[in-house]
This record gives sequence, C-alpha cells and structure tokens, in this order.
Amino acid sequence: MNPIKEENRREVTYMKGMSTRLIGLLLCLSFLCPLLSACSSEDNQRPDAGSETGTGPLTEHLTELLTEHLTLDDSSPLPEPVDPGTVGNRLGCVPILRIQTEGRKEIQSDTHSVSFIMDVDMNGRRTETGLAGQIKLRGNASLGFEKKSYTITFDEKQDPVGAGRGKNCNWVLISNHCDKSLMRNYAAFWLQNELDGIVWSPWACLTDVYVNGNYAGSYLLAEKITVGSNRLDIDNVTGGKNADYLVELDNYASKSGDKGVTWFTARGIPYEIRGEERHSARRCDAVDARVTEAYDIICAGNEKQIRKILDIPSAVDAYIAEEVTKNID
Repeated sequence: MNPIKEENRREVTYMKGMSTRLIGLLLCLSFLCPLLSACSSEDNQRPDAGSETGTGPLTEHLTELLTEHLTLDDSSPLPEPVDPGTVGNRLGCVPILRIQTEGRKEIQSDTHSVSFIMDVDMNGRRTETGLAGQIKLRGNASLGFEKKSYTITFDEKQDPVGAGRGKNCNWVLISNHCDKSLMRNYAAFWLQNELDGIVWSPWACLTDVYVNGNYAGSYLLAEKITVGSNRLDIDNVTGGKNADYLVELDNYASKSGDKGVTWFTARGIPYEIRGEERHSARRCDAVDARVTEAYDIICAGNEKQIRKILDIPSAVDAYIAEEVTKNID
C-alpha cells in the first residue's frame, strides 16, 4: 500500500447545510438542461439565435417536474450546519475509519485476507472501537491503481457508521481513484436509490480512512451487494422456476471459479452467479437457460413476450441510471 501523506491530502470544502437531495437536484439539472436546450418548444423548433440557454416549454416543464420530485418535505429536514471541510452527506460529518492490521501487515492481495481491528470516529458524535474482521483488496483493473479499494468482512454483523440499512458482515471501501471530485460514485448510488423502479441499491457514505496510522485518503464506504434481509432480499434457496438468482454481467467472471458452476456465458456474454452458499452445475445450467431465454426474447422484439419476462419500470429506471452515470463496466 502507498498511503497518501497527511500534509499532501486535498481538502474538499462543501457548502454548509446543503442536503443530499438538493445536491442531487443540481446534478440532475446539470446533466439534463444542456440536453434539453435543443428542445426549446413543443414543435421541436430550435432556440433563438440570440438565446444562450435555449430554454423552452419542454425544458421548463421537466425542470419543474424534477424540482417537485426532489423538493424536501417536512419529513426530510435540512441537516444541521457542519464545519467547513466536512462532507455534506446525510450524516452531517465525515466519519473517520482507523484500520489496524494484525502485525501491521500490508494489504496486498484480492484473494488472501488480512485480519484487522477498526475504530470509528464520528467527529465526537459516535464512536465504535475494536470492530474485528478480515480485509483484502477489491477490484479487477483497479488493482493496478496506486490508491486501492478494499473488501471488508467483519467477524460479526456491524453497521460501522450507524447510518446504513442495518448490520451486515459485508462492506466495501471504494477508493474513487480516477475521480478528482470524489463524488461520482456517491452521486450514482444516490440516483439509484431515488429511482423507484430499482428495488435495492447500496447505501454509501464518504469517509476518511487511515491504515496502520497512515492516511489512505477519502473513501466511499458502501454496502456490498449481497443477499440478505437488509440487502438484496430474495429467495435464492427455493429451487425450481420460482427461485431467485443474483447474477452479474462480469468480464472477470472466470475469477469466481469453474465455468458451468459459478459462472457461465449466455450468447457469448460472461455472467457470474452471486450470493450463493453452494454452487452446482445443475443450478448454473438452470440460470444459464433462463438468462439465455430472456436475451433471445428481448432480441426478437415481441413486446407482449418481453412484458411477460421483464419488469418494464425496473428496466427503464436501470437504463436511466446507466445513461446518466455512463457506466463503462
């Protein structure tokens, strides 16, 4: 690990009292308004030559809808003002995570974990000490980045900063190495959670992380995508056609194990079966068949058949999220 020295860390100052929803509104408007400027009237006429903004009925209508959708209500009060330099997430402060590995071992592998103890400091509002678990590197191509991401597995279920959806053993620390704003993944998680068609999306929180006393940088603490009552609540135990499955399109699926057991290819695209306590070739074949069938039905273009196998509102919201965030994975 190559920790970033404390004196060289970049301090990011956020506006006092700004709520996550208002930040989201600004993000959405900044994405959508330039795209809508070409649609300045209902008859698709171009903006006046002297107009810089190109606003028109369509732009104004969608802006109004966004504003109405994202306006805070009485049940979502603005957070208390926070000191400059702290992150305006819903916690109102930046939690500090101090990770001490056993024997001060370096975290160098994505397959072999290192034991650790974590202390959490919520800027005096709340502290947790002695949270034990295992930590390893996280990622595929990002393993080559200087600033690493991590997968954390606590020995007992935890909610480290007390603001997730509940206690769980599985968490991730995302380094945001390629994002100078340190906000893109955070904004993406926020957007996914705002879209009603997406049943579940990870909760995330910006944190400052120290490893063995060295400042490692700003990290996004997020719920790992796993099956559970307070994560992706599906029934992947019941067999047959009514069973639920967590499947990920993953170009690195082969890292998960044997083909035909933990992963498969459907029409040449690799998929990994996630969240399973036990893997089997029979179960993998069943999932493969269902994914291939769905792929073929969608490609055939028969709307009636598509609606039988696809949750349309969920697909639409997923498409919106992918387009807005430009997810290259």
